Amino acid sequence: KNQIPSGLNFSLCGIPFWNTDLGGFFYWEFEQNPKNPAIQELQTRWMQWGTFMPLMRNHCSSPMVSELYEFGKQGDWAYDAMIKAIKLRYRLLPYIYSTAGDCVQNSGSMMRALVMDYAADKKASRLNDEYLFGRNILVKPVTDPLYTWKDKEKKGHTIYPDVRKAAAPVNVYLPKGNKWYDFWSNTQYEGGQDIQRLCPIDIMPVFIKAGTILPFGPEVQYSSEKPWDELEIRV
Repeated sequence: KNQIPSGLNFSLCGIPFWNTDLGGFFYWEFEQNPKNPAIQELQTRWMQWGTFMPLMRNHCSSPMVSELYEFGKQGDWAYDAMIKAIKLRYRLLPYIYSTAGDCVQNSGSMMRALVMDYAADKKASRLNDEYLFGRNILVKPVTDPLYTWKDKEKKGHTIYPDVRKAAAPVNVYLPKGNKWYDFWSNTQYEGGQDIQRLCPIDIMPVFIKAGTILPFGPEVQYSSEKPWDELEIRV
């Protein structure tokens, strides 16, 4: 949670290419066990946020590991949710490339604090837990544990036998002056309001500014695996 305003502060200082260590260094709080559902949830949510960072870098330190296969296998909720995030990152490379170009050519930024684009919106200008990725994608990272406990006493949070069947609301503010589309459902919302977005473990709140032309590349495992001469365009 503290890393979001840190990244936005770097961006406001004119340093657009910033990242955080996905997963962080909290494994000792979870018995250093990648199969612990609490650390799996933390890693999953951090990975989803990393999809919308300037640099996406998974990192921890020994004796813990950060390879996806350590958190499960295909069919396991944490593994599947993280793979979904990584695949989306690769498909967004045309947008990310264009946004990086905007940083170089027009003094733009990758992570845009809402005050940069919505200074007249007093509520938006005060927020430090959501931002624009580039000029068109509104991102609200999930920072609170929704399904698993966060302490050894297992107080205050419920763990479900199948996390994929659970969903909890996340409050998102949509800035004034634009209509917004839910990236996952394509539902349209007016700006200037709070909404409650139900988020299962494989969904993080992402909204697209109305009027955006969003390019998607092919599904790849590395950037040069396939030609990028055919793009999917969403308007």
